[in-house]
Amino acid sequence: MHFARSTWLIGCAAFLALAMPTSSQAQVFLVGAIYYSSDSVGFNSGGGYAYTTNSATFGQLARLGLHLGANFQNNAISFPLATGPNNFTFDVATSFPPGPFGGIEFFLSNSATSFNPAGSAGIPGNLAAFTATNNGGVFSNPAAGILVRAYDVTTNAPYSGATSFDVGGETVTITEFTSSNFPGGTFTLNVISAVPEPTVILLSLIGGLPLAGVAVWRYKKMQTRRKRRRESQQQSIQVA
Repeated sequence: MHFARSTWLIGCAAFLALAMPTSSQAQVFLVGAIYYSSDSVGFNSGGGYAYTTNSATFGQLARLGLHLGANFQNNAISFPLATGPNNFTFDVATSFPPGPFGGIEFFLSNSATSFNPAGSAGIPGNLAAFTATNNGGVFSNPAAGILVRAYDVTTNAPYSGATSFDVGGETVTITEFTSSNFPGGTFTLNVISAVPEPTVILLSLIGGLPLAGVAVWRYKKMQTRRKRRRESQQQSIQVA
């Protein structure tokens, strides 16, 4: 009886805890990208070979086209990223290959507003990677200080060396990047949430209910024994 009631009460408490408002999980957006010809360490070595989504830069021919499923954007982009892997393909408006190596950079935000600053000289991406052309997805992140292509596509900017980037408590990493001679390629941005999913929280609580119920039952049983012991001692004193 006590066990069933205690378990029910704990279940109600768990439900109320889940129903209470908590801090919201941040949404991550890919709000800018640039693709360029690099060398074997990620350095911007391609001269004029650079393609971007920055609407403040010159010309449609310099646009980088990104595809996330059926969602295609190539100018002033804003892609909402889901928790887990987000698999993109990309293409550029040219028939010329990038050369032996290709580099790519990403601008990330917790706002859906696309990142298109007019004065973007000297601005590197939040995350960057480079790979050998037709290398099957093996890539590296440039080391700190390597000059990658800046977001204005005409200057260079020193990279931070980051292998991940935090956005409002969410961690974004590049887990795959290919660059081909077609030209174009693929990349994957993986989002790791620092906030457990509600289902995980619920399952954790449910899994702990039996143990919590047993603990409450044992406590109640111990209290009952103590009460009976005190009553027995009082009766003995009265008889004496």
